[in-house]
Amino acid sequence: MLTCIVYERDIKSITEVLMKEKVIFHPRISPTGIPNFQNYGFRDFVLLIDRNICSSLLQLCKKGELPNPHVTRLIGCLMFWSIFNNISVTSGVALTEYLNSTNNRLAAGTELKMFQKIFNYYHPNVWLNLGMGKEIAIEPMKLEINDVLELNWDLDHFYFHYAEMLHISYLLNRNDMEPEEKMIEYLQWTSSNLLFSQYTTIYACMLFTNSIKAIRFTKKKDILKECRNQAWDLTYLSEWSTLYWDDMLHQQVFLFSTFDKALKRIFIETHSADENFLYKWFGRKNGEKILHEYIRLTNRKTKTGIKMDDVKSIIKQEEDKLIELLNGQSN
Repeated sequence: MLTCIVYERDIKSITEVLMKEKVIFHPRISPTGIPNFQNYGFRDFVLLIDRNICSSLLQLCKKGELPNPHVTRLIGCLMFWSIFNNISVTSGVALTEYLNSTNNRLAAGTELKMFQKIFNYYHPNVWLNLGMGKEIAIEPMKLEINDVLELNWDLDHFYFHYAEMLHISYLLNRNDMEPEEKMIEYLQWTSSNLLFSQYTTIYACMLFTNSIKAIRFTKKKDILKECRNQAWDLTYLSEWSTLYWDDMLHQQVFLFSTFDKALKRIFIETHSADENFLYKWFGRKNGEKILHEYIRLTNRKTKTGIKMDDVKSIIKQEEDKLIELLNGQSN
């Protein structure tokens, strides 16, 4: 077992950095990014990290440093905090995103193998020194990574969210519709084709009312890529929600960590929303109109057994419709 002498002031400093940056989330433990484990004692905690954190961690271990010293320090803080508190770290969704975007099963398998070895390769003091700002680089990993498996992972949630983002982008580019009309149409489309997602619903509210950056979904260049990227952000939250929703009853509790400001805001806004959440973005009059339609739609019989072939067919239709709209606007 590794011996690690840590001063109380160092633990406090590391924790203060993470609290200030608000990078650790859970609907009950840390709804605003400031954890309070009071009602979750003696559990087995797991920290799910997003792709940005995962890729930064892997790059740091491969090259020994990162171009951004602030990210380096945050990685150090997060790693030391997790190890010190006996919290496991998982990158499953992040590696699935990498596999989906590169279609390189061997490279994804190599990343998984490397990720699994990181925690026994470096002494906790390495992460502590990074987190305290005493060091800005580490020794690169020197490992022979053998017996790499070709990953063949996939997540249905991603395809649901990609279809959603395509339709949201289509509505964002409809200049003949008011924000409340776009929201109602989005809710009706979702009811007819997919299942409601609390995170996407809140995100759509913010996008349609220009309460969060939307320009990347209104530019023809790379718009499908932008939709895929955002779909993955939403996938982290929805996949994670299947793990946390009843964790009061279980020994294992999943936390989530991201450095992405927009993703943080989606989570915080969703878990601070009340029954009149639509008023916040659309005002009382239009919010009432949307809420009435939302209640009507959600009171209908819930769809079951949605087939992935149907979802992928919807994706193709939405891609074509979005590109056709943008091409028509540029003529």
